[in-house]
Amino acid sequence: MGRDRRIRWLHLSDFHQGVNRLDQKTEVPELLRRLLIDLELLHRDGPIDLVLFTGDLTQSGEAKQFEGLGVFLDLLVTRLRELGSDPVLLAVPGNHDLVRPDGSDMAAVVFDAWEKNQKVQEAFWDHDSKNHAQYHKPIATAFANYRAFAKAWLKKHPLPSWIEVRATGLLPGDFAATIEKNGAKLLVAGLNSAFLQLGDGYYKGRLELSPRQLSQVAGPRWEDNHDAALLLSHHPPDWLNDRSLQNYKSLLIQRERFAAHLYGHMHEPQVSQHSEGGGSERFRIQAASLWSRDRFGKDTQETRLHGYSLGQIDLEDGLLRLWPREYVEKADGEWRFEPDNRRYYLHSDGQLQRPVPVKRLRTLPVLVSVPGSNPTLEPLPRGSSSDPALRTELPGEPGLGTVSLEHYVARERLELPLRRYLRGETHNPVVLWGPAFCGKKTLLRQVLSGVRTEDGKRGRKPLEVLLDFANFRLDHRDHLDGVLRGMALRLARAVAQRTGEKDYAQWVKSRFEQHDHIERLNWLLEEDIFPRLQAGLALILLSGNLLLHSPIGAELFGMLRHWADCTQQSLHLSGEGSVSWLQLRIITVISTMESPQEVIYGSQFLNHAERIDVDDFSRDEVVRLIRSYERLSGAEVATDALMQVVGGQPNLLRRVLDDASRTGVLNLDREYLLRICQHHLESVRQWIRRVPELDDALGRLLRGGQLSASERQHLLSSGLLRSTSTGLKLRYPLYEDYLREHR
Repeated sequence: MGRDRRIRWLHLSDFHQGVNRLDQKTEVPELLRRLLIDLELLHRDGPIDLVLFTGDLTQSGEAKQFEGLGVFLDLLVTRLRELGSDPVLLAVPGNHDLVRPDGSDMAAVVFDAWEKNQKVQEAFWDHDSKNHAQYHKPIATAFANYRAFAKAWLKKHPLPSWIEVRATGLLPGDFAATIEKNGAKLLVAGLNSAFLQLGDGYYKGRLELSPRQLSQVAGPRWEDNHDAALLLSHHPPDWLNDRSLQNYKSLLIQRERFAAHLYGHMHEPQVSQHSEGGGSERFRIQAASLWSRDRFGKDTQETRLHGYSLGQIDLEDGLLRLWPREYVEKADGEWRFEPDNRRYYLHSDGQLQRPVPVKRLRTLPVLVSVPGSNPTLEPLPRGSSSDPALRTELPGEPGLGTVSLEHYVARERLELPLRRYLRGETHNPVVLWGPAFCGKKTLLRQVLSGVRTEDGKRGRKPLEVLLDFANFRLDHRDHLDGVLRGMALRLARAVAQRTGEKDYAQWVKSRFEQHDHIERLNWLLEEDIFPRLQAGLALILLSGNLLLHSPIGAELFGMLRHWADCTQQSLHLSGEGSVSWLQLRIITVISTMESPQEVIYGSQFLNHAERIDVDDFSRDEVVRLIRSYERLSGAEVATDALMQVVGGQPNLLRRVLDDASRTGVLNLDREYLLRICQHHLESVRQWIRRVPELDDALGRLLRGGQLSASERQHLLSSGLLRSTSTGLKLRYPLYEDYLREHR
């Protein structure tokens, strides 16, 4: 697929189709012929992706004029396709693309006094205002023919897969388009700046361009999902009123988030780059009129300059380049398009001598091609057996059989205390602790496998029994009997399968008839379980966090604490022959996402246990994970970019790298990653929703509200948040993107 991330466009403006003059009918066909010849020359450097038209497509917005425009553009697009391009038309309306109301029309009168009537402005922009629809109706009517043309054009020329256009704007003609090229994304936002120009007067300093228009079509966090952006309007910024011009600078184009603002209207080509007060650089491209012999200006004495430009933004090297073209008359009376050397300093190929550096809005998505592969960017379908979250369980290992040890990354600091406990070198129970999907069960299975191999070499075969509290429906129980009986039967059945006995149910029945409460399980262990085992019992308790929210959780934790105390007593009495409880190893797995810190601190059992914090991968561990994939040789160069998007979350990292190994491309585009990590992200969302206090606090954070001290602590202890220099943020960028989208 390569790393070509160039996006190229034609910038056209002010064509004024439909001028009632003979010369348009005779000269435009020749102009089109010359234009197509010129484009063939420029096309040699690469295909043209976009045709950007910055207004005044027609002379007076009549339906017939748009029909004529469609014929002209069809011929243009057809030729570009013959040359190998697949261009998409993106246009904004100008002040000539509307049908102007009569001067006595109430709408014309109201909008002519726009700057003097604050209440009209507020009602116009406030969708909930009772007069909102009333003020928008005449605007919709004025631009009806423009909208009909746009709809008909899109029906005739469907969008290719590499572009998405959102056109449900506040005003007719507002849109935001996302263009994707090899994982990099460009936003092109087009905004209607002509909606107030309903009359024939001089409107410089009277128009409006609102940040609300951009937010409506692009969304509030569009910068996070794009690498660069272009802004289109018909009018230049100095045609805005003072208040709107200030908002344009402070709220619309701030922080160099637009690589360039493209516009027309003035009929004279101009490129400017400047900053105010040493601030952000702003690059503006003003287009020439493509064609019109009508004079313009206050006294209608100025002649239009004809031309267009070819532009290119390279999202790989971060540079914007421009090839301005001028339509000039030669000495023999022939007209042709040439590099505009009269107004610009150009290279020999007609390009501006100084390309414009583009400030990247986000870290460029990394595409690391794998040698010998056939790259494809289609994500793995949900439900595929290659999805680590959906693999079937292995026989005899429920709960851990779904955990793959492929591409396991050794974490000695976490493995050692668990390994020593299973070997019998330490005796306090172990709690594996951490956020969801952080690798607690993967770590456990790896260590169990290693200890099992060591024991096998010594002729020992300890019994491993796994109990998952998620299978006991603790939220529907208010007494212990059912849970204790279920635990007892699972323990007894596991032992009977080892010894070959079949009457294990009788063991349970006998102990439950002879004893009360948790004593029944204590006696079962001492009288029926331990005597039948020669090499010990590892009791693995999954979903231990569910006990923290259960009415019977305290009693169950009390029972586990009693077993731990019995182990300590057996340790002290081991010289006198009482060693049965020393055979017991208790490993509890707890997800902190559903476990408030203060509740955990209140558990005597957990306070007594040795806690192993299973957390994010370090950078070194991420590098080792990448290197474990044979098909991703060399991809470790993308480690920092990978961690910036995914963080050190072990499960997310494996999903991304599994996909990269399959497709041959490590694609770090966020929208792509949201698709391939959807199962993980949706599981996290459902977990959060099960804890109302956590869900409420997270919702308040995402809305920008203030959190109480307890809410902050709850979110931090859950593992969802991290503390940064600018405040609290969700731990992983993908979590924030997904949870914002699915609130």
